[in-house]
Amino acid sequence: MIKKTIITTAAACLLAITMLPQAVSAAGSATENISAPTSVVNGSNATITVSVSNISGPGGGAVSNYQGTFVYNSTYFDFVSFTSSAPFNISFNSSNSLFGGFSSQGATTSITGTSSNLFTIVLKAKQVGTTTVSTNNSAMGDLYADKLTLTAATPRSITITGAPVLSSNNYLSALSVSGYSITPTFNKNTNSYTLTVPNSASSVTVNATREDSSASITGTGNRNLSVGSNTVNVVVTAEDGSPRTYTIAITREAAPPPPPSKSNDATLKSLDVGGYTLSPTFNKDTTNYTITVDPSIKGLDVSAITNDPNATVSVTGNTNWDGGTNNITIKVTAEDGTVKNYIVTVKRPGDTSSKSSNNFLKELNIKEAPIKFNKNTNSYSITVPYEVDKLTIDAVTDHKGAKVEIIGNKDFKVGEVNVVEVRVTAEDGSVRIYSINVTRSASLSQNKLTNLEVEGHNISPDFDPEIEEYYLKVPYSVTDLEILYKTKNKDAKVEIIGNTDLKVGNNVIMVKVTDANGFTRAYLINVEREAPHTILGMAPWLFYGLLGLLLLLLFLIFFLLAKRRKKREQPTPPTPQPININVNPSFTPDVNIGSKNNSNFADENARVIRGDGNETDSNRRLESSAPTSHQLEQGDDSSQNLDTLMTAISDRDVDTVKMFVKRVKAEDMQDELRNLDPDRYDDLFDDEVTVHEVVRAIEEWNETGDSKKLLMLMNQHDADKLERKIKRRSRSS
Repeated sequence: MIKKTIITTAAACLLAITMLPQAVSAAGSATENISAPTSVVNGSNATITVSVSNISGPGGGAVSNYQGTFVYNSTYFDFVSFTSSAPFNISFNSSNSLFGGFSSQGATTSITGTSSNLFTIVLKAKQVGTTTVSTNNSAMGDLYADKLTLTAATPRSITITGAPVLSSNNYLSALSVSGYSITPTFNKNTNSYTLTVPNSASSVTVNATREDSSASITGTGNRNLSVGSNTVNVVVTAEDGSPRTYTIAITREAAPPPPPSKSNDATLKSLDVGGYTLSPTFNKDTTNYTITVDPSIKGLDVSAITNDPNATVSVTGNTNWDGGTNNITIKVTAEDGTVKNYIVTVKRPGDTSSKSSNNFLKELNIKEAPIKFNKNTNSYSITVPYEVDKLTIDAVTDHKGAKVEIIGNKDFKVGEVNVVEVRVTAEDGSVRIYSINVTRSASLSQNKLTNLEVEGHNISPDFDPEIEEYYLKVPYSVTDLEILYKTKNKDAKVEIIGNTDLKVGNNVIMVKVTDANGFTRAYLINVEREAPHTILGMAPWLFYGLLGLLLLLLFLIFFLLAKRRKKREQPTPPTPQPININVNPSFTPDVNIGSKNNSNFADENARVIRGDGNETDSNRRLESSAPTSHQLEQGDDSSQNLDTLMTAISDRDVDTVKMFVKRVKAEDMQDELRNLDPDRYDDLFDDEVTVHEVVRAIEEWNETGDSKKLLMLMNQHDADKLERKIKRRSRSS
């Protein structure tokens, strides 16, 4: 409203200025002034006055309108009041500090003197320090609607001294107890309240909100209650230390007296149906039987005697039978209200119906109180907390043709046995009743969680204590999950089932919370574990392993093919043809006289005595440059001579080969004279080839035409040459 007034005032000023007669002479001038204290004490008020002086202009000058902005720092000052001092009214908007006003009666309400106070503003100091006050965008006009030349006021500095002023606000803006209503309704000026809670409430949660953020609060949060009177004090302490206490007197009701002990025995001692034989034989724990009667029988008397004399029996379905299957129900109600139903199915002779008589349940799940179900057990007893007045039942029949009907599942009474019947009717009409005896407690459950998380993953939806089913998707690499939780009640126990060894696909993790009274609540997390990444339907490790084996196999195949091709491209060595080396030297064995190395040809000056007693010179030896066999067995010379022989064989140099043959035969003859074994060189399995071995192989080749031995020696010789070459290179390097 103030802002609207200022805007209206400013508009009126402008309108007035435009409607006034135009001045016939130049507009006047004026000076704006601010008067303020140079210092104030923190917490006290500072009065600032704004005035005008040195007014001049036509007719002595006049001020008929004034507007602008008053500027101050709200960190140091709070606004207290504004007072207009001018002949015309000046308004001020404390929210934006704009001010303005004009004369609506011309000279009558205009400032006609040389000076005048315009307005006074009062500010309250709230923080020690130095700050300034000033005006901004100030403007004045005269009677002729001309704008005066205004000299703006000089800003004034104000120093605030003394200690900081602390807030004394110790009020609450809200006070409550979770789940209950306090009396009377909260008011910040009312300090005392009352509340009554049932005996089942062993604790309450007190909530409070402070009005001033600088105040502090104690006494809120979880408060344990004793039976009877309990006083809860919520103390609010202001910034300056002043306290205020809000009191809630909470009465916890006494526990109701335990009901007198009543028997829960709802079994029969005996059962007789018209004298017919029951199948199976009666047993108090067996609830379903069958009898067969004549088609003319329309009903039978039933005699049922209970084990407990205080139990009661009611019989239905034993009269007015039709021609098909009929069911007699014997309902036994124990003293405490527990119920057990015995069913007798009545059939006719010759009933050959193909319809199923399977009236069993396969599953029976109760969300509020899980049971250990057995299809042959027809009676169950459970206790549920006060807030449960009906059950959430999931019943699955053992045979798809059977039908299920649930009776009595609503409006449970506190402290009494409430019977819920799950009636299963088979295709052939036979009936089985599963009885659930429900006791509704006067105590509330304390089995909620305040937080539920899966470490490293986000469940959907976000956790809410009232939401009991969640969903989560994890990659194949995840097999176990860490479940984090926090219970609302410190005495509640938590059991986590199914969070390890996750299988591919859907998994259900149950977080089972059980309070001190045994009431349970199950939070379910449905976890979908993704299937492993596959390549062509195989796990990556298997695929790459098989691929590696395949590449290795291909490499071996290509290697063998290349080797075979290279072997084919090598020229086939020609089959050696026999060389005519028939040598029958006609000479007398020489005896080397004076030789030190036992060589007949080691010294050119050695004297040789022929067999006929005549002496001969060395130049009369066999005309061959080939060395003796002894020389062929020693050092590099023997290797060179062997190379010469092998080259001669390869080149079919018959003359050279014959000279080697003649030399070997001559040596053999001399060896005989020395009584040496001429076959001592003939070892095909020694480490290296000798000339003797080659010559013997040549002779064998000439005699038999079999060159295998010679070819073998030639191949071995090639290998020996390669080995010597490698050794020489190794020594040289």
